[in-house]
Amino acid sequence: MKKIILVFTVLLSVFMVSACSINESSNDKVVVVTTLFPQYDMVRSLAGDKVDLILTLPFGVSAHTYEPTPSTIIDILNADLLIYSSDLLEPWVKDFLDANDTGNLRIINLSDYVILIEGIHTNHGHDDNDQHRIDPHYWSDPLNDKLMINIISHKLEDLLIDDIDEIREQKNDYLEALDIFHDQFIDLENHRTVDTIMHGGHRAIGYFVDRYNLIYVNPYEGFSTDAEPTPSKIAYMIDLMETNEISYLYSEMLLSQIVSNTIQEQTGAEILYIYSMGNLSKDDFDNGLTFLDMMEHNLVQYQIGLGYDESNQIH
Repeated sequence: MKKIILVFTVLLSVFMVSACSINESSNDKVVVVTTLFPQYDMVRSLAGDKVDLILTLPFGVSAHTYEPTPSTIIDILNADLLIYSSDLLEPWVKDFLDANDTGNLRIINLSDYVILIEGIHTNHGHDDNDQHRIDPHYWSDPLNDKLMINIISHKLEDLLIDDIDEIREQKNDYLEALDIFHDQFIDLENHRTVDTIMHGGHRAIGYFVDRYNLIYVNPYEGFSTDAEPTPSKIAYMIDLMETNEISYLYSEMLLSQIVSNTIQEQTGAEILYIYSMGNLSKDDFDNGLTFLDMMEHNLVQYQIGLGYDESNQIH
């Protein structure tokens, strides 16, 4: 981290002239920098081309392992608004802010507005060394997404006074879509025939699991994409799936499939691919995929894996 802070300090002095020239060529648009795709998509939905919108995270790259580039630093220095998810997931942001005078930059740390959870439902009581760690992936819960877009909308209204009515209209449409997803997930909770998500990817859906009262089985020791799965937990998952005849296993887009494929080979389970929703591939971006599209895709996969059946009434 000391190396990163040093780089930030040097960049501040070396690139100040470049930063000024970039601001001058921005056609006086509000510049918004976002660190993850959910915030990017929300700003895009609310403000469209009324802002110059930047996503710092390269397509296909994990936020857990990302380190900022010089161009990222320039973007932030020239921004009007920086939106990031948390100091947990993006510690480089805090280091940057601590090391530099950011002037009139407005900052939203979205984790300040949601209730962060510790640990997750795990492994039917199977021991979990990470039970007391904070999960940074709060956007898998649609109700947290509602908090996020309300905060973002409020800040954009301050910056785009002439466009308040349109921003609020777009916000209300987005909130309505999230309400519909929440209702659909509750419907799934009430009509599922399976209560357990077997997940071979990294722990990115704990808030979804917590919101809709699911049991979550995952072989990883931490929340990061570079965490290491333990052989004992992989063996536990395989045994649990065979014993209970669980026929579906979840994995993630953009993630190595080695662990999921290993479990699949041993159990014969069908792999269902979901979005962790923090980022996307360039192809998906070019094809216009949105955060809500990701949620729709995940809903269908959860309905399959959890055995959604309208005739089966739990509550």
